[in-house]
Amino acid sequence: MKFTIFVKSPFGRKRQTQQAVAKNKSIHLLSFVDRACQYVASRTHDRSRSTVSNYRTALRSFEAFLDGRQVTLRDIDQALLQQYAHWLEERGVCRNTSSCYLRSLRTLYRQVGANDRRLPLNPFMGVFPGNVPTAKRAVAVADLRKLRALKLLPGSRLALARDIFLFCFYAMGMPFADVVRLKRTQVRGNAIGYFRCKTGRYVHVGIEPCMREILNRYRRKGGTYAFPVLPEGVSDEELYKAYTLALYRYNRALRCLARMAGIGHTLSSYVPRHTWATRAYANRVELAVIARALGHASTRTTWTYVNMAGNGVLATANRKIIREIIKNTSVEEVCKH
Repeated sequence: MKFTIFVKSPFGRKRQTQQAVAKNKSIHLLSFVDRACQYVASRTHDRSRSTVSNYRTALRSFEAFLDGRQVTLRDIDQALLQQYAHWLEERGVCRNTSSCYLRSLRTLYRQVGANDRRLPLNPFMGVFPGNVPTAKRAVAVADLRKLRALKLLPGSRLALARDIFLFCFYAMGMPFADVVRLKRTQVRGNAIGYFRCKTGRYVHVGIEPCMREILNRYRRKGGTYAFPVLPEGVSDEELYKAYTLALYRYNRALRCLARMAGIGHTLSSYVPRHTWATRAYANRVELAVIARALGHASTRTTWTYVNMAGNGVLATANRKIIREIIKNTSVEEVCKH
């Protein structure tokens, strides 16, 4: 009987180590933009479309700034980023957009360089140009009452737009993206439970009578969704295209409603959310409660307070805000436009 003896050669191990080093070196020699693009392509399944779009837009801008220069991850330093920020400013890019680009690049820098301990800790520190406060998106109580008082044809696109707008407000500033994706199965008893599309955070909303009235108005139409806005049984790509078109049509309908109601401010999909938060703050609702109601991915301190708020507190706060809008009127009368 023959026995084959395998001897583990130290040269084999050395060769494997050399190959690993060469491979690692070749990875580092890839340009930052190439590595970032690879990362973005690998994470499209677990990042929202808006986030992926922000990453790609920032990378295109940074690539235009580099103008053909091959910059590796280790070449990213504060001086280069300051040059990029100045380049954006020279081209008339507003501060908010510049900050958005730099935040996206910072995230990508951290992700693709997570295993490289020789990288600077944070070359982005002190580079951000800062944000300019955007125009106020909240509207006054009187404007909401004007909108509710409009006489609209039942079943029309304007009536649907108004119902969604008011439902967004009544549901503690629920975003349009979450309202149109709200499924009937998420409406259970006297509450709605959903995960925000943008952040993935769970939000619990108590159903008030005026909200129930709006939901019942579209129940007879059947289907998976609570509101007849998005198509069913289509691919994710088709669904996203349908959502984009629906958002455009919704904002266009809101502008029309604002003119009809004599509202001097532009109505958009953001307004119900900002208005709810503003009214909650005006009614001395604690910031922690507001943060949880909105499902914000907020600061560490705010998040600590948010965890302390209970669903009962949120329901009470929401009822208080709705009653301010519909005082001196029965809930049933308010919801029958």
